[in-house]
Amino acid sequence: MWDWRQLRWANKFGWWPKAAKTKYGQQMSRYWGLFLFAFDFSQLIPEFIALYTIINEGSLKGTVTNLTTTLLGVLCAARVYFLIQKSDEISLLIDSFAELDSNILHHALGAEGKTIMANGDRRCKIITYTLVFGVISLLHWLLRPLILLLSHNVKTTIIDIWVPWSFDNLGGWSAIYFVQIVHVLSAVLGSFIFDSLFFCFSEMLITQLSLLSLALTKIDFRKSHTIKLNRDLQAKDIELITLDKCIEFHCKLLRMVKVITQIYDVIQILQFVSLAAVICLSIFEASSMDGVTLIKVINLIEMMITFVFFMFMYCYYSTMLVEKCQEIGRSAYMNNWYEGCLKDKKRLLMIIERSKKAPRFGMFLNVDLDTFITLLKSAFSYYNVLKAFVTD
Repeated sequence: MWDWRQLRWANKFGWWPKAAKTKYGQQMSRYWGLFLFAFDFSQLIPEFIALYTIINEGSLKGTVTNLTTTLLGVLCAARVYFLIQKSDEISLLIDSFAELDSNILHHALGAEGKTIMANGDRRCKIITYTLVFGVISLLHWLLRPLILLLSHNVKTTIIDIWVPWSFDNLGGWSAIYFVQIVHVLSAVLGSFIFDSLFFCFSEMLITQLSLLSLALTKIDFRKSHTIKLNRDLQAKDIELITLDKCIEFHCKLLRMVKVITQIYDVIQILQFVSLAAVICLSIFEASSMDGVTLIKVINLIEMMITFVFFMFMYCYYSTMLVEKCQEIGRSAYMNNWYEGCLKDKKRLLMIIERSKKAPRFGMFLNVDLDTFITLLKSAFSYYNVLKAFVTD
């Protein structure tokens, strides 16, 4: 099973105090995490003040730039909040996965089951370290003001915000730079941990659903309704799995899917609502080169690609989970159910009917790949409207 190393990283920021070994350590870790979150959230206030000031000045380009960064800042803060607030649900999911990992179903499926589990762990590792690489590459934002100061003696900030003092002198600039480094680091890493947990939760659930599908196809209703076992397994390692075991396993997986939707539904809605605005505004500013530096264009493109990538991953895994849940019903047909008794046929029918009711991600918004494509089209439509409005 995946070792959830993201939570060990979260513990460094105090966002997973359960990793501390002592009660005192957990308490101190919780205080540290709440302090970092409060510090990160407080940095949104200067961003909103800067946005309000630019709107009053009537600067459309400044409004577009600040609105984009402010939206992303709000989304990052929301992720950190839900990572802290939903810690009990996250812990419940991890315990449930540990319980499923010791389920006899995995052992009874033999080499095929081990292969499916190994593939799931490998995909979790690939996803996690791909995101780590992406986070590290995005943190070049932190170095840009320092490089400009050393090379051109130009004092600039990581994010355009309102500050109560001038940063023309080195002391004022250093204070702002330090505050923004902590803000960006906590926001970006908190977002990475929260999002990567969803991707790994989804991968592990897809793995468990694949095991259940395989088990259903191997049920032999002529042999006491047990799963066909590989010959290379030792008798002492074998516990026969009945149709009732598969039904129980299926119910556990569906409960876990429901917990995932409870954790991530709100953040998915926030991302979907912001997606069209971020893409539209980023393309508008990047395409209008008047007064826009190359560095700012590159930063806007990076922000837009990152935002779209994470939203795509959410939609992809939501779609995959729905398809895997529906696949359970199809797998239930792929055995000799017609040779079973009437009672077993009825129980098998329960699995088939339950699989027809697919889980829904995003509450009133259906988070899937079709909706993702629709939102991309809408974003470009809004961009054309905004461009025509400015031209006129």
